[in-house]
Amino acid sequence: MKVNRVSHHMNLFRMLPPTVDDFDTTIVRIEKSEMEKMGICEGDTVKITGTKSSGAVCYAMEDDFKLPNDSDVTYLSDNPTILPPIRVGMFVAQNINRFSSGLIPVRVEKVCEGTRHATKVCLMSLNSGSNNECFEKNNLENLIVCKNDRLRFMDSKPEKNFGYMITCVEPEDYSQITKDTAIAFVEINPDVLSSYFASPKLEKLQSVIPIVYQETLNNVDVTIPSLEIFDTGIRFFIYIKSNFKQHQSIHNGSTSVVVTLEDDVGTLFELSSHGGGGSSSQEGFEYKYEFSSKQLPSDSKHLTITLNEILIQERFPREDPNFAMSRKPMRGTKFEYAKIDKFPSFLIISGPWKTTVQLNKGNN
Repeated sequence: MKVNRVSHHMNLFRMLPPTVDDFDTTIVRIEKSEMEKMGICEGDTVKITGTKSSGAVCYAMEDDFKLPNDSDVTYLSDNPTILPPIRVGMFVAQNINRFSSGLIPVRVEKVCEGTRHATKVCLMSLNSGSNNECFEKNNLENLIVCKNDRLRFMDSKPEKNFGYMITCVEPEDYSQITKDTAIAFVEINPDVLSSYFASPKLEKLQSVIPIVYQETLNNVDVTIPSLEIFDTGIRFFIYIKSNFKQHQSIHNGSTSVVVTLEDDVGTLFELSSHGGGGSSSQEGFEYKYEFSSKQLPSDSKHLTITLNEILIQERFPREDPNFAMSRKPMRGTKFEYAKIDKFPSFLIISGPWKTTVQLNKGNN
C-alpha cells in the first residue's frame, strides 16, 4: 500500500491519547523533527484546532514514540494520508473535539515563544450545585486557557468533581494561569451556557440551495442533497453508505465523520452536529448526519463542504469494570485512564469528498 505523509507546512496532525502524566493538563507533545520543521521549541504556546480551538504548551517526544495501549489503526483508503502524531492532554482534547472520535486530525499553530502570564481568569460553574469555596485553585496552575474553554475536574469522589466554563482571560487568550493569576468565580448565566452548548436555533427559512452532490470514493457513497439558509444560521445533511468487503474486523462500532465548512475567503465555520442516525454491521454501514452553523456567511460568495474522513472506533468491552458507567476514557479520572490496557481499534477511511455551493444572495 502506498502511504503519503502530509507535508509539515499544512500543520496537520493525528490526535492520539496522552501519557498518564499529561492526562489532566493542557500539554501537547509532537515529535522532535516536526517541532523543528515548524520552528516550535519546548515550552512554546500553541493553538490547537479540531472542531474548535484551544491552547496548549508544546513539548517534544521522540520520533516514532508509541505507547503500549495505543489503538491499532487500519486505513481502508486506496492511498491513505498518514498524519504525524500529536499527544493531547485531557483539557485540550475536551475543548477541541466536540463530536468526533478520538483520533481526529488537528491543526497546530505557534502562538508565542514560551508562555505568557494570565493576570485574571473568570470561571462560571457548569453545575449549580457546586461549592466554589471547596475548589482548590492550585488545580488551575500551569493551564493554558481561552475564553469559552471548559475545564472538567474528575475525581473518584463525586464531591470533588468540578466543571467550569472560562468566561474571560486577561490580558488575552492562550495565556497561562500561574499562582499570581487572579481567579474570579462569576454568577451562573443560563443564557451564556445555553448559547455556547446548544445548537443554533434555526428560524425563518430563507432559501434551499440544491447541491445534489454524489461521489463514491474508497468504497464509500457520499450524498449531500442541499444547503438550507435561515435567518439565524445554515444547515446541511450528509449521507454515507459503504460495504466493508474484505475488512470486517470492526462492526457495530462508533462511526463519526470529520467535516469542515469554509467560505471563499478562507473562513472556517464552527459546526454543530445533531440529529441523524443509522446503523452498521459486519457488512458495512449507512448513516445520515445533520450539521448547522450559528455563523452566517454575510460576505461569502460560496461555501465549500468537505467530508475529510470517516472514523470507525471499536467499543470498549462492556465487561471492563473501569467503564461500567459507559464513560468515555477521556471523561474519566486519571486513575481510570492509567488502567486502560488497550484503546479500541480504529478504521479510518480518507476522503476528501468535497463540494462547493454558490450562494444565492438575492434569493430570500
